[in-house]
Amino acid sequence: MEFYFLPVRKHFGPRKPKKPFVYAKGEAPFEKLLPELWWEVVTYLPTNEMLALRLISKEMEGKIFTLAFKLILPHLPTLHTKLTRSSIQKIHTIASNPELCHIPRAMRVVYPWRYLCPGEKLSAKSEFMQLSLKLPEIHTLMNDLKYSLTNCRSFEICIEATVTQIQAESEYINILLQILAEADINPEQLTFSVPPDRAKILVGASSSNDRLFFHIKEPCNMIRGWPNLHTLKIVDDETIRCGEAVEPAVCQILKEAPCLERLIFSESCKSPVRNRNSLSPLSKAGPFPRLKHLELHSVAVHSVDLLRLLRVNGRYLLSVGFFDCWCHTPVRWEALLWLMKAYMPRLNSFTLQQCGIDRSSRPYTYTYEGPDIGDILGKLRFSLRGLYF
Repeated sequence: MEFYFLPVRKHFGPRKPKKPFVYAKGEAPFEKLLPELWWEVVTYLPTNEMLALRLISKEMEGKIFTLAFKLILPHLPTLHTKLTRSSIQKIHTIASNPELCHIPRAMRVVYPWRYLCPGEKLSAKSEFMQLSLKLPEIHTLMNDLKYSLTNCRSFEICIEATVTQIQAESEYINILLQILAEADINPEQLTFSVPPDRAKILVGASSSNDRLFFHIKEPCNMIRGWPNLHTLKIVDDETIRCGEAVEPAVCQILKEAPCLERLIFSESCKSPVRNRNSLSPLSKAGPFPRLKHLELHSVAVHSVDLLRLLRVNGRYLLSVGFFDCWCHTPVRWEALLWLMKAYMPRLNSFTLQQCGIDRSSRPYTYTYEGPDIGDILGKLRFSLRGLYF
């Protein structure tokens, strides 16, 4: 096989590639490729074609694949898929390789419709039931996760459909959760997220009266899919309401997953001025007796919902962390610490990282682990200049 390079400047068409393009032509054996071009072939081919090159000849096995492996390796810990034939086949290629299959630790799932026009409606019953029940690639992915990608135990489900596609998206998330259960994968970490860049697009395409999400209800037989789940993460946006969308599924998982100990909640906003709070569903659904560790990112610490969440679950918590959290005045922070002292008798770890007062130039950073943490919380004071005892 003979390879040719086509520079960017010689491409024609409305879109130019960002890198030189490598293509094969003719029936010439692979050995005709000049050795000085081997690295360029490895550099400019996408991952799935790079893996396919290994099948060309023994020459590729010994000379090229070692270079390809060095480039593929940094991208393998997290697999990305749109659940299309091509993306699932790419994952299957990695899963079928004994040198690569043990490396992936996480999988990020986005939807096949993420780049469709906002006005295009999709039918959950027709499109997505076919995807889960009729396409053999889905079963290939399930088998790969169960038997080959045995170290892949962290899954992220991105919520980023447009307003007209929300009903289909809710159905689709149910299908994804069902796949995890039916495949007997037993994930250790599950994340629901809204990418910040996508959140801006969704807000611009919706009106103030739109209800952005239908509730995503977890099927009752899926609890058998969570025996090893120890971490649940929600990456929310205050305008998209991811937490509200996944409320039924999240609350059921928190109550019934036998090993779930850590909840991580993040909002993509640092402003303490909020018209609503995404923690409201979680604060009203508790208590969660198995919850031991709580991490809060970019959350308004003066929120009534946050205070309720801490009061209801405080007696179970061993550690609490606040990251990039803000409020209006130092008094709010001190009130929060007094609440923690009163309602968290088992607490032995407390973290503040880049937290502070709105418009303050000196954020708070403080960590304490050990006994008598209640005394520390009672003595810690806040000011615009920093922390002090």
